[in-house]
Amino acid sequence: MNAELFQQWFQNHFLVHAPSCRPLLLCLDGHSSHYNLSTIHMAADEGVILFCLPPHTTHLLQPLDNGTFSSLKANWMQECQQFYTKNPRKVVTRRNFMQISQPAWVKGMALSNVIGCFQAVGVYPVDRRVVLTHLETPGNPLSLKPTPFVPFCTPRRNTSAIPPSTESPPHTPFSRVEMEYFHSCLIESTDARYALWLQTFHPQVTGHATAHEDVLDIILRRPTPPAQHKPPQVHGSAHVLTSEHCMQALQDREERRKKTGRMKQEEKERKRIECEERKKVKEASKMKGTD
Repeated sequence: MNAELFQQWFQNHFLVHAPSCRPLLLCLDGHSSHYNLSTIHMAADEGVILFCLPPHTTHLLQPLDNGTFSSLKANWMQECQQFYTKNPRKVVTRRNFMQISQPAWVKGMALSNVIGCFQAVGVYPVDRRVVLTHLETPGNPLSLKPTPFVPFCTPRRNTSAIPPSTESPPHTPFSRVEMEYFHSCLIESTDARYALWLQTFHPQVTGHATAHEDVLDIILRRPTPPAQHKPPQVHGSAHVLTSEHCMQALQDREERRKKTGRMKQEEKERKRIECEERKKVKEASKMKGTD
């Protein structure tokens, strides 16, 4: 599937067979072929809301993955078994594929089955608790409490309550020069979470890093790099592709892509011109040498 095929399907199949009532909701996954500006503008003009499901949740939220595909697969296997029983020395080819798949498609894509799949995921009728009940288990009930925010660079904890390790460091076949080099790499590291983990669970490792300063103190005193401006992302979570925000973000991304392409083309042309000029200079110098 690519953007061109998706646009053809949306224009020549979906809009042709869709009901006349508006607005319509079309649920999609996060495949790259769905992020096509021309298709999104066409959907907005036709009154179709393109809703992109959150990543890694289609097994819970997509109606096709919750009954339709499994039913189609079961019917397909049944039709294949019947075909092999009636034709022992034949195999499924492109010539007889449609003959075998047509009954399986009719049974798997029955109207009652499709309606039941939309109801099973809580899309229609709308029921937010349907998906949450799939996540709940007897031993691990679902908690709707918000997850606390944990910063990347956690302040230094009070490690005085942590009992020091009584085990002596194991003997390692490393020389003194290697140990000093490895400890210097540890001191220069910028991963504060890793240093905190070492200090909490392996104090004997960080104790040999330096005799005067703590590894975590050295890392935390390093200046924090300035925050970099990131363009708006449209693939992060559930979103409406036909909304003004998503269309503007996609438009900006397309402009950046075109600008990058133009810059690469200009750089390629500049290098080509410079190479031709160097060849001309080299040929001219050869001609002067022969004269």
